[in-house]
Amino acid sequence: MRVLHINCNYTNSSLHRIMFCKLENHGEHRVFIPSDGLTPFEAQENEIESVCFRRADRYLYFKKQAQITRAAERTYDVGSFDCIHAYTLFTDGNAAMQLSKKYGIPYVVAVRNTDINGFFKRRWLLHGRGIKVLKNASAVFFLSEEYRRILLEKYVPRSQWDMVLGKSHVIPNGIDPFWLEHSAPTKTEEELRRIEGGQFNIIFSGRIFKYKNPLRTSAAVEALLDRGYDVHYTAVGPLVEPKLLDKLREGRNFTYIPAQPREKLLELYRRNDLFVMPSTDETFGLVYPEAMSQGLPVVYSVGEGFYGQFPEGEVGYGADPHDTTDVVEKILLAVKNYRQISARCPELAKKFDWNAIAERYTQIYRSVIQ
Repeated sequence: MRVLHINCNYTNSSLHRIMFCKLENHGEHRVFIPSDGLTPFEAQENEIESVCFRRADRYLYFKKQAQITRAAERTYDVGSFDCIHAYTLFTDGNAAMQLSKKYGIPYVVAVRNTDINGFFKRRWLLHGRGIKVLKNASAVFFLSEEYRRILLEKYVPRSQWDMVLGKSHVIPNGIDPFWLEHSAPTKTEEELRRIEGGQFNIIFSGRIFKYKNPLRTSAAVEALLDRGYDVHYTAVGPLVEPKLLDKLREGRNFTYIPAQPREKLLELYRRNDLFVMPSTDETFGLVYPEAMSQGLPVVYSVGEGFYGQFPEGEVGYGADPHDTTDVVEKILLAVKNYRQISARCPELAKKFDWNAIAERYTQIYRSVIQ
């Protein structure tokens, strides 16, 4: 089985390379990376980056698509592959559809945040193209049930829902194997009593900018302090918006720590009790299962990428990211049920094991090839 992967985001995230390495245990795989060349990248074996468009070309959709398709044909013998995997609907998926039609090869496609909140939401003239790519795909992947629901209810005609549902699969991203290999020890009875008594530490890790909504968490911490809880809030990550950090430092019991290697971040997770990130624009949020692996219940956003991965209360709670009171109440629910949730989290984090995820993709490739 030979699979050609078309992935315009490959240079921007290490998780794609981890996934690709795991897939290589299940067949022959090659990655084609259409790029504007602005992100430094060193290709490894079976990866080829092709600088085939300029950043300004994103405004000229069909010109950019023609450039990507021609570059793919120059880079690989497309007809020698059994299947094409496109990692976005509009950018990678349309190119895959054109190649599929020309060479008679089935393709599978993923629908991501940029497809829904970028193309479908803002580029309405391309809606028909997105539906066409969905229609001709042999399988459609979503990172979460929530993103599938949003796509169907907002952008796909009701008459075509069955067409999408019949070949759709919800498969989350995996996390770095490091986190599952270093699962957290169980909290001590003393720690559990401290947390249940109202003394607990909240952590957030990620880029410090508005879409992660750290000010909402800060406001929730202030409300908890006013109600007599002994709470500390730590934010860890690269600073994208310095003015935002200035506002966070106005809050009580706040600590900022710059981005840390995973070994140090693991220690920080273990010194804290809850992970809270009510983001307002989240494709998936790998930091949630990373924190879960260390026994931390999570508070995430209703309607964003992580929402719906588990039943409410199993690993934490979804909060309205625009409502401080709701964030406070979900934090307190997590504290109230801390023993049970914390004990479950490390085991449930194994849902995001790349080995199992690669096996699922492999089974789907085989089913569309047959």
